Amino acid sequence: MTEITQDFFARLHVLNRREKLRVIQLLVEDLARTEEKTAGSMPKTSWPANYFDETFGSLSDDPLVRPEQGVFEVREELT
Repeated sequence: MTEITQDFFARLHVLNRREKLRVIQLLVEDLARTEEKTAGSMPKTSWPANYFDETFGSLSDDPLVRPEQGVFEVREELT
């Protein structure tokens, strides 16, 4: 734990319940503001524009085929 964190918890320890709840509320609000600011700089995780329109049916002329799976060996049962 850093010195700042230790100091924070030491100060938090002396607060009453209502004051602690207020500190939590302020921390959550600050975190929400920080996330809003960084949301634009986060990498995009959605599909590219027109992705499904451009790729739908792309394997229709060469469909995937599952070949025969062969014969599986018979193993002794575990007890």
